[in-house]
Parts: sequence; structure tokens; C-alpha cells
Amino acid sequence: MIVKTGRIDIAKEALKNGADIVFFGGDRLRINKGDIEDLLEYKDKVYPHFPEIIIEEFDYYKERAIKLKDLGFTKALCGNIGFYNTLLNLGYDVYLDKGFNILNSFCPDTFENEGVYLSQELNLLELKDLISKTNKDTIVFVYGRTRMMVSRHCPIGSEKGYSKLNCPKVCEDKIHYLKDRMGEKFLIATDLYCRSHIFNSKITIMLEHIKDLISLNSSFWVMEFLEEDAKFSGEVVKAYKDALTRGLKGDFSLSSGTKRILEENKNKITKGHFYRGIL
Repeated sequence: MIVKTGRIDIAKEALKNGADIVFFGGDRLRINKGDIEDLLEYKDKVYPHFPEIIIEEFDYYKERAIKLKDLGFTKALCGNIGFYNTLLNLGYDVYLDKGFNILNSFCPDTFENEGVYLSQELNLLELKDLISKTNKDTIVFVYGRTRMMVSRHCPIGSEKGYSKLNCPKVCEDKIHYLKDRMGEKFLIATDLYCRSHIFNSKITIMLEHIKDLISLNSSFWVMEFLEEDAKFSGEVVKAYKDALTRGLKGDFSLSSGTKRILEENKNKITKGHFYRGIL
């Protein structure tokens, strides 16, 4: 089980409930709390995550990568192809994030890597075919909100009449929403560079389809947490861990924890592309 987060409380709760790996950091979202240095005691399981978008912050991330390597972190998740060589040259064992858009079995062997996050646009049959044709460790998305787009335009500050130069950080520490004509609410989380990260209104939850997930024979399942509180995040990790353990024994019934998660999120659940693929 892999967890991606930028919040210390979620990272600790995930580890407590059975996460094998936590990739910590990613986009410098304003809702994130804490630094990976606060997790040094877990560095055999916690690794830094360098995001897909790295522009003016390249030097910042390079300095961070050097510092964290000196602190003893040996592995990293990388989403940016331009930062990939930097990490390799520093001696990191690199996992490829979804920014590499791994869509076929040739991709995992194109780059030196410890494992690859498979594209969320692949359906179950396509995932199974790809996984069967590579010897690399594979990572499959099973929980979280999919990011739909990133924009340099900030609808939050603009709606209140602010520009980037005079904005009093009205987005600070908060999740905001864009509502479409159907009433769906798409989450917006801003980063320290005033970019808007817009996420799906629905949450991918595959707890009812553990049998299909196990049939993929992937190396890892990954859960991404955004606005969830730490307690709920821990419950999600525990539910997937328990479902996997029982599923490997042929028991695919829904536990009480799984039923509670599904009930709390009813009308907000999507299966993503698992059963339809790329439209």
C-alpha cells in the first residue's frame, strides 16, 4: 500500500494503519502541513515526492533533493521528466509518478526506475495486459480525487477583486470549489506559486472491486489524500489493507469499515476509467 500526501498528520496515520510506503510532499499546496524532516524516524518507509510541475521552483527542489539525500533519504517519487536526471545524478532510486503517463509496457523500460505509477486512463483489461508484460514494479490508483487541470489563473482571488500583487492570500489553508451548471463541486487547492489545482468532484473508491484489483497482480495500490482528515485517511488505508488480506484468502465481503466509508461518500464515488478506459 502506498499513500501520497503533503500532510504530516495523514502520513503518520497512514503508517499506523498499514501503509508500506508514504510519498510525502508533491505540489506545495497551501493546505499541506509539515516537512518531511518531521518524519525522519520513518525514512525506511517515507520518501520525498517531487511534483509534475516544476518551473520557477526548479532550484528550490534541487536544493531540497540535495538536503534530503544528505539526511539519508535514498528513494523519491518524481513526476517531472525534467527533474528525473537531477534525482538520478544525486543517487536517488526513482519511482515514476503519473506525470510520465505510463500507457504501455515499453514505457517502464524506457527510464531507469524502481517502479511506475500507471496511467489513470487505463481500464482494467489494459492495466492487466501492461502489468503482465513488464518486470518493473507497478503502482495502480485505487483511492482519491483525480486532478483535472492546473491553472496560473486564480479564480479565488480574482472573484474577490485581487491580483497576484495585492492578494492577501484569501485561499490560505482552505479548500475552495468551482460549481458547474449541474451543481457538481470541483475542489480547488492553491499552491505557494499561486497556481490553482482543480480536482474532480467525485472520489475514486474501488473498495467494492477488490477482486478485480487483486487480479491485476500489481505491485502496489496507491491512495491519494487531499481534503480528508487524518482519522478518515487512516480508516481508508486500513479498509484497503483489510480487504486485500481477506481477498487473497477468497473473502470479498465488505467489512463494516468499508461499508461506513462507502456510506459516507455515497453520491460522490466514481470508478474513474477502470471500466471504461479512455473516452
